[in-house]
Amino acid sequence: MDVKRLINEVDVNRFNRGVKTIDITKGLFSFLLQYDKKYESDFNMLVRAYFIEFSDSKIDDICAVIRCSDKDKPYISNIVNLNRRRLSLPKYPKILVLDNKLPLESVLKSVGVYVSFDTTLDVCRAMACGTWILTKPNSIFTVGTPYSMDRCDEKYFRAKLRVLHNHKNYNPDNILADFNRNRTVENQVVISETEPVVSDWEEIEYASNGLYNIEIIAPILDPSGYGSAARTLALALDEYGYNVSIKNMSFDPQRPDLGGRFPKIKKLIDKKIYPDVKLFIVTPNIPVGSMEKDTKCLNVLYFFWETDQLPDEWIPYLDHYDLILTPCKYHEKMIRKANGKLKVATVGQVVDIERHCVRTKQKDLDKFVFYSIFQWTERKNPAGLLRAYWSEFKGCRDVVLVLKTYLANTSPEQADMIKKFVADIKHQFPLSVNRLRKEEDFPEVRLVTEMLSSDAMVDMHVNGDCFVLLHRGEGFGLPIVEAMASGRPPIATTYFACEDYLTKDNSYPVEYWMTPVYNMAHIPWYCGIQNWAEPNMEQAKKHMRNAYENRGEVAIKGLRARKTVEDQYSSRVFGDRMTEVLNKHVKKEIDE
Repeated sequence: MDVKRLINEVDVNRFNRGVKTIDITKGLFSFLLQYDKKYESDFNMLVRAYFIEFSDSKIDDICAVIRCSDKDKPYISNIVNLNRRRLSLPKYPKILVLDNKLPLESVLKSVGVYVSFDTTLDVCRAMACGTWILTKPNSIFTVGTPYSMDRCDEKYFRAKLRVLHNHKNYNPDNILADFNRNRTVENQVVISETEPVVSDWEEIEYASNGLYNIEIIAPILDPSGYGSAARTLALALDEYGYNVSIKNMSFDPQRPDLGGRFPKIKKLIDKKIYPDVKLFIVTPNIPVGSMEKDTKCLNVLYFFWETDQLPDEWIPYLDHYDLILTPCKYHEKMIRKANGKLKVATVGQVVDIERHCVRTKQKDLDKFVFYSIFQWTERKNPAGLLRAYWSEFKGCRDVVLVLKTYLANTSPEQADMIKKFVADIKHQFPLSVNRLRKEEDFPEVRLVTEMLSSDAMVDMHVNGDCFVLLHRGEGFGLPIVEAMASGRPPIATTYFACEDYLTKDNSYPVEYWMTPVYNMAHIPWYCGIQNWAEPNMEQAKKHMRNAYENRGEVAIKGLRARKTVEDQYSSRVFGDRMTEVLNKHVKKEIDE
């Protein structure tokens, strides 16, 4: 390569008249790295050497600036984060990403060292700016000179970067003299003083502990079960150390009051990252068709289902994903049965245990409070719960059943429909043999149909004594597990996800038999060839009576229930489980 010719091709007019510098690095000593895919292995080694050499916690005056195109930014992010995951260092120095659109001359005048794996015109321009260079040897920058990159190995890179950093108070006139020495007399360059201007730059954000960048696509602001699960999961992964961003997919115009959690959620929404993992927390059919599969990262689906068969319409969509995560073991078995070629792993769910331990009880002290939280559908079996409760506690005045429920939404009109449903069930369920309906026969039922804040939902658990949900199938059963986190033992059907956490020691498990799905025509994914659980109502009644009469046993079971949640569904446990699963499936090499 004729380096002298390249040097003479530099447009000196751009330097003689003075190029405004850009205050990119805010006063930090910086290395400028130009990304070139044909030198990717060398580039990867240089990033690793930079991390190792400047991981010393005392080094806080340094950064690397990587100049690349927009399309290459995901690759850069992957290289950076891959090296972090492979290393275990006390501290990682900064890396900034700069768009190629900014004039190179302006960038060069704001950095300390320009590193290139090939001697190009840009290297010569760096010299014309008085910027120190590090490049592969050639006819001018021979082996052993300050500018030459004599070898491409990690140890050499580390030593060279350290030398350059230690001699950061270099004299740019020396570099310029070498540049001018190889130019014709009439084309000499003189560095002129210029005023810096500030420009935007983008810092690569790292997940701590070498974890992954995760973009979560979910109905994060919806009041639904999916929304609640997604919020808790996103905050838990962020707290654990993952670099989390959220893309909201809303299916409900209503917005719950998230209290103190909202600022944390808002901070993560649309935060810019280059994801290693895209995590879809929606039903399988939703993302496909509305967004393309991202081939630069792992596409992961996390969803819930509640019967013994997946909807046939969903099964083809599962192939869109590289990995499917499930909240329970039953769910994993069901997916493997539908398509044995899919990669599936059970990670459980996460519960914010601390939120359920800090609230103060404010309930009526003269009544034992059974309570339940659910959407009013056949799957939740509200009529069965009411009949069991009324039947067991006929005429009892020191007990109450509190139902936090809704239909499609929490509007007054829908609340009136629920009240009518309750009245109709009561009308069809006389408690006297002469079929004369006596209001005093029916123990108290309180309906809570308005939307509650997240804190008020926690208070529902804290102010209750025993949670009851005689469901026909739960994908996870978040209200059940949240009740356990609050120290309230549940009376619940042991079908599906509940098999993973309900025991005779920590709850009142209700046995069941399988029956065909019915009365769910308003949701198109349910049909009569699927089966769900029919809970044993006599056993449920005995459990309710036992809890009512043995308050000490309820308290002991409640402590065990909380311990179960701490052991299986805490943020730490969930984070460990997610990390173990992702480490097996995330691409180990860039652009694999």
